[in-house]
Amino acid sequence: MKKIKSLHLSIVAAQRLVRQVASDSGRVFLTRHARIRMKQRHIDRRQVIDVLTLGRVIEPPAQQAAGDWLFRMLYVTKGDEVTVVVSLTQDNAGNLVAVVTVY
Repeated sequence: MKKIKSLHLSIVAAQRLVRQVASDSGRVFLTRHARIRMKQRHIDRRQVIDVLTLGRVIEPPAQQAAGDWLFRMLYVTKGDEVTVVVSLTQDNAGNLVAVVTVY
């Protein structure tokens, strides 16, 4: 799996990397905030995984001070347009996707 080391992550590279990582749903972490918003907005985990595996990145990734990459992804799933704010980061086992919020 590709490591996140560069100072620039293109939209295409971010989309490819998220799809690869999210294909193993165990590598997708939902923040407490995201889980609350999902419940409020009636969005289930399957829809979030659909966004991550089938959606498109809609803004250039921005590297945060902690080194993770933050960006938004969009996909129409179950008739709803769903946007997921993604934090792409690494742990000891490789890359993982943290879902920051969902709307």
